[in-house]
This record gives sequence, C-alpha cells and structure tokens, in this order.
Amino acid sequence: MNISNKVLELRKANAMSQEELAEKLQVSRQAVSRWENGTALPDAGNIISICKLFDVSADYLLNDEYESEEDIPAVRRNSNRIEAEYSRKLKLAGLVLAVLGVAGLIAIGVWCYLNPVAVIDVDTDVASPDFLSTLTEYNLGWPFGVLIAMVVAGILLVLSTIIISRWKKKQ
Repeated sequence: MNISNKVLELRKANAMSQEELAEKLQVSRQAVSRWENGTALPDAGNIISICKLFDVSADYLLNDEYESEEDIPAVRRNSNRIEAEYSRKLKLAGLVLAVLGVAGLIAIGVWCYLNPVAVIDVDTDVASPDFLSTLTEYNLGWPFGVLIAMVVAGILLVLSTIIISRWKKKQ
C-alpha cells in the first residue's frame, strides 16, 4: 500500500474529512486531495505531522511494502517480545494461584486432621473422624470450594498460555 492509500485510510479511520485533516496540518484541502490521489507527496514536515497526528511511524507511512505497523521488523520483534513477556506473566500468575490454592487446601486438611469431628456409626457404635463433617462443623465448606476453584483456575491459566503459544508457533 502506498502513501496515498495510507493517508486516505488513516484519515477515514479517524473519521476526518479532507478539510479537517488539512486544517490540522495547516495545508489546503487540495493538498490533502492530491496526496490521497497520488498526484503529489507530502513534504518531510507534513509527513512528520501526519505521523504524530495518526500515531504511526514514518517507516510505515513511507515504505510501500508495509501494510500495517506490524509489518515493520522492529515493531514485529517488539510485539513478539511483549507477547512472550505477557505469556510468561500469565503463566506465573496461574502458577501462583494454583500454589496458593493448594497451600490453602493443605491448611484446611491439617485443621480438619487436628480438630476432627467424630461421626458415630449407628450399627457398630464406633466414633470415627469424618472430613466432610469437620468442614461443615467449622464452616469451612465455602473456603474449601474457593481454594479448589483457585487451583483449577491456576492450572487452566497455565495450560491455556502453553497451548496458545504452541498454536501460534505452528502458524
């Protein structure tokens, strides 16, 4: 895509008329029209102003091979680096979530072991500790459920980032 098409596309994407763009760049509407028709090119000062106005690089604007900012090698490398860092942070967050959930479950398990609630078997008249009764007696059912959800969410977060990164590598 050449500079004419890029100026036209950027202007339309920002819902500007030729006159509005001309006013912002302090040029005539006819100058903008000539740029978009390809009969003239903006000078260096106007190229800088267009880049600032539409938040694009001069590389993108001037190189006909670039269809988007993502086509610029430096931007592509930076995007890949940012994406890898984001993926790493999501994996870490998932791991922390899962570990905290497991630690909480262990704490509840230890609490239930140290403070058991006995259930008496009617047939044998024998009292035996029961995990679910202990959870119910000490009102630990909802924290137990939340901790299970934390573990599951953490595992899913880690797995989803791994699966997505492998899928992207295959493309």
